[in-house]
Amino acid sequence: MSASSRARDDTDTDEFRAAYDETRRSYEFGILTRTLRKTAGLTQKELATRMGTTASAIARLEAGGTTDASPPYRRCWRAPPDI
Repeated sequence: MSASSRARDDTDTDEFRAAYDETRRSYEFGILTRTLRKTAGLTQKELATRMGTTASAIARLEAGGTTDASPPYRRCWRAPPDI
C-alpha cells in the first residue's frame, strides 16, 4: 500500500470525522465570536472582562483553538445581553 493510499484510509474513519467536525465547529464559533465582538465595538480584553476570563483565552477562542469543553466557550452564552 502506498503512503498516499494509507493516508486516505486514515481519514475515512468515524474518529477522524468526529475530530474534523469538532475542529470545524470551534473554527466557526471563533469566527462568529470575533464578528460579534467587533460589531459590539469591544476589544478582546473588554469581552474577557465581561466573561470573567482573560484576553488570551478570547484570542484562542477566536482562533478556533478551543472546544465545547472549555470554560470561555460555555461562558460566552451567559455573557450579558448588551454585548
